[in-house]
Amino acid sequence: MMKLLPLVSLVLLSGFGYAQGEPVLRSGDHKKLAKPLGKWMEAKAGQETEDQLKARDDLNKALESVQKSARGKEVLSLVGDWSEALRQARGTMVPRARTGKLQVRDTPAGKMALWVPKKYNPKKSAVPLLVLLPGPAEDPEAVVEALPSAVTGVFAVACPDLRDLDGDQMMEGAGRGRILGAGLGIPNQELLLDWNRIYLAGFGDSGAVAAQYGCLMPYYFAGVAIINGSTPEGLPSSNRELCGLTELAAAADLETWLGKETLRNPYPTEFKMEFTKAWAPRAYWIVAESFEAADSNGKPASLTVKVDRASNTINLTGEKVYKVNLFLNDAIVDLSKPINIVRNNKPYQYEAARSVGRILESFWAMGLDWGQVYPSAVYQLELPTPEDGE
Repeated sequence: MMKLLPLVSLVLLSGFGYAQGEPVLRSGDHKKLAKPLGKWMEAKAGQETEDQLKARDDLNKALESVQKSARGKEVLSLVGDWSEALRQARGTMVPRARTGKLQVRDTPAGKMALWVPKKYNPKKSAVPLLVLLPGPAEDPEAVVEALPSAVTGVFAVACPDLRDLDGDQMMEGAGRGRILGAGLGIPNQELLLDWNRIYLAGFGDSGAVAAQYGCLMPYYFAGVAIINGSTPEGLPSSNRELCGLTELAAAADLETWLGKETLRNPYPTEFKMEFTKAWAPRAYWIVAESFEAADSNGKPASLTVKVDRASNTINLTGEKVYKVNLFLNDAIVDLSKPINIVRNNKPYQYEAARSVGRILESFWAMGLDWGQVYPSAVYQLELPTPEDGE
């Protein structure tokens, strides 16, 4: 997974995470799907119901056409191809960006510094993002200006201003809005992000904050780093492993760390996730709808997931997790076959159906993350507890 490449080569890589598989469709087919997808996104953003329906109709017609050249594959099963079509469609919506000049902004999410590399061109490729948390007393503008040129030549950098926040606010309310809103939300509104190459790092005490967010939301990040600081105690070891948490001695080490081409895997098939905050219920392609978070004392809720592709089985073992939603695709299981879902050792069989509607719904709900494609879903799936009996 961690193949070494020169850092500048990352800007040339714009598409498929390894977990999504190689594309099957031709580039012309991607464009054929992307055109109505882009129209649907515009209509959805503008809340134009009739235009949404028209775009959906056009998309269904494009799908029928593309299916004829799909080399025997069901187009809705081609996760990597849909990801590329969504990427292209998203690229038509982003506004023109100011590149090669550091911007200091006062946004609805709070003050921040934003850098976009001069070579950024959404018509050609998506841009990787470094979400950088400055030390609690540091000026974000100065922090970004001090970064190695090898980093700023390739990466967009979003650096929220944390100077008006105290430690207790960092993980709640205003702090969460600042870090996630300015760090991820603003760049996502204005840029075509490479969702499989988003990295989170923090300096000193803010590195501990970055580590906590990485452990709560590993599905967003390809890697998380603490710069000139220490890993806080009490972070779940399983979550630390998922987010790829590492410690760096100085900002100069960012070049080597980012140059490892560590990609996000949006569809892990074997993992354990602990839920320690009520506002963070997601574990990649699973959302815990009902669970007991460990916000105070007590053992946290956890979910252990293991997929057996050979038997098309999803094994779920939950502790203090009672109900989940599963978002599924053919990178996880074979949706053309019955899916066996074993919930705390109790079996359940599900017949999945792929649909364009599910792809669109999940894409919009997950913040226009084109790196995730889910043509099927199981909602409100209960995890029996031992006292429920057989």
